Formats: sequence, structure tokens, C-alpha cells
Amino acid sequence: MHSSVERVTAMTLEIEQFGRNVERESRDFEAKKLAKKIQSSVDNFKKRVVPTFEEITKLRAEVDALRAENARLAGGQAESTRLREENTRLLVSLQENEQITASLLTISEEAKKERDHVMTALEEKMKKREQAIECVKAELNKRITKKDEEIETLRSQREALKAKELKQKGKIDTQSAEIDELRRQLQNSSRQQPSVARSSQILVDLDDDVDFLPTPPLSFDPDWPLETMMEESASSSQPRPVAGGGSSVPQKRKANDPLPAAFPLTLDRNGKIKGPVTLGSRRRW
Repeated sequence: MHSSVERVTAMTLEIEQFGRNVERESRDFEAKKLAKKIQSSVDNFKKRVVPTFEEITKLRAEVDALRAENARLAGGQAESTRLREENTRLLVSLQENEQITASLLTISEEAKKERDHVMTALEEKMKKREQAIECVKAELNKRITKKDEEIETLRSQREALKAKELKQKGKIDTQSAEIDELRRQLQNSSRQQPSVARSSQILVDLDDDVDFLPTPPLSFDPDWPLETMMEESASSSQPRPVAGGGSSVPQKRKANDPLPAAFPLTLDRNGKIKGPVTLGSRRRW
């Protein structure tokens, strides 16, 4: 369309140029008259044909624009259809997501309720366990306190027994020295007075003074004379056999018979001396 208009325009320019040339070359009247006619034809052509070509060109441009708009509208319709389909798909996906979300919310609520139930049960269990632990602690503390009191009592008793043991040991040492002294005095008296009857006795009632009685020590004491005294008592209490198979009744001790180193002592199951003790003559030296 544009090429046709250009050709018409070029033809018009050529005609005008031809008219000017004719007018310039023509000197006579007829030539001028012919030139005017040609110029008039050219002007008429310009007035009638050129606007027509211009209108055609314009119409063709409008047609092209309408075609482009139609194509754009057709493309827009396809895009609209695609967008509608995409919108429908998105709506379906949204509905599915809403259903999934609702299911997840339901599951979450159920899980929360279950968790709360479990936590409540655990808290109650922990509370009961703590109460049981506190009861056990209280009982253990009570037992520990009682054991501590018992230990303190036993410690006090042990200290008292140790003190008593030391006291008794001192008394035993004193009494052993006194007994040794009495033995020496008895032996000396027997040598000086052999005719004194053996039945003469110095009676000492040890039951009247409990502190005078020797008691076995709380711990082993190698100086404790219990076994020696028991052996001496057992050997002295047995009747002596008489020569020639006579009676077993003990005879009087002769003047030259040595006084036995030990004398009979009667002991109870705890090793304490029972009753009076025969130490020798009642005479005072």
C-alpha cells in the first residue's frame, strides 16, 4: 500500500516537472495553452487521485491495526481461557489444601489433648513418686536419728565401761597385791605355828561389798587370774587319796607339810567368787 502511494507521488512529481519543462520550453501561445491544460490535468489528478490513494493507504493501515487487535484479542482470549483453567486448578488445589489443613488441625488438636492427658498423668505420677520419696527420706532420717542416738548411747556406755574397767582393774591390782601379801603372811604364820588347826579361817564376806568383787574385764587382760584361780580351786577341792587304799577323807596337815600355794575358791558362771573365802587363821599377827 505504501509503495503504491509512493509511485503515485513520484508520477505526480514527474508530471509537475514535465509541465514546468514544457512551460519553460514553450514560447508560443499554443505551447503555453497546452502547458496550462497539462498543468490543469495534473492539478485535477492531484486533487482527485492522490487523496483517494491516501484514503486507501489509511484504510489499509486501519485494517492492519484491526487485524493486529483481533489477533491480540484472540491471544487474550486464549490467555483468558488459560487463566480460567489455571484459576480452576488453583481453586481445586486450594480446596484440597483447606481439607488437608482441616485434617492437620484436627490431628493437632487430638495430639494436643493426648499430650495434655499424658502430661497430667506424668505429673500425677511424679507427684506421687516425690511424696513416696519424701516419706522414705523422712523414715530414713528417723531411723538415722534413732541409730545416731543408739550409737551415742553405746558410745557413752562404752566410755563408762572403759572407765569402770580401768577402775576395776585398779581395784583388782590392789586386791591382788593384798592377796599376795595375805599369802605371804599365811605362809609365814604356818611356818611359825605348825600346830594351828587348818580349820581356822579368816572369813571375808565378799558379797557385802560389790566393788570388792573382781569382775572379768571387757577386753582380754593377760593379768586376769581367773583361769589360774579356777584351776587351783578345782585341784584343791578334790580329796587326796590315802596311802594304802584307806579312806579318802582328808587328813590333818602335818607340821612339816608345806601349805599349798593355792586355796579353794567357789566361782559362779560369770567367774565371780561366791560366799566366804578361807584365807587362813583368824589370829592377828
